[in-house]
Amino acid sequence: MTEQSQDRIVFCQKFQKKLPGLTQPPLPGELGMRIFEHISYQAWQEWRTEQTKIINELKLKVFEKSAQDTLQQHLQKFLFENAKTIFDDKANS
Repeated sequence: MTEQSQDRIVFCQKFQKKLPGLTQPPLPGELGMRIFEHISYQAWQEWRTEQTKIINELKLKVFEKSAQDTLQQHLQKFLFENAKTIFDDKANS
């Protein structure tokens, strides 16, 4: 589980302000480093809640590659494209 850093402040791309960051990258690879460098602990916690909603709403089987790809797309939209929720698109349709 990723924890909040008391010493590390990042400019959070989700909230567009300086906030405490994560203590370590939450995912492996380039995406994990991008999140670590540009996303606050608060935004990451909100994503984790949103992720659960997405898995349930879309009935994703997280062990399948297609579900993992879907989650990654939603993660990037939620954290980096300033979407409040993944389901905003449905409400606006």
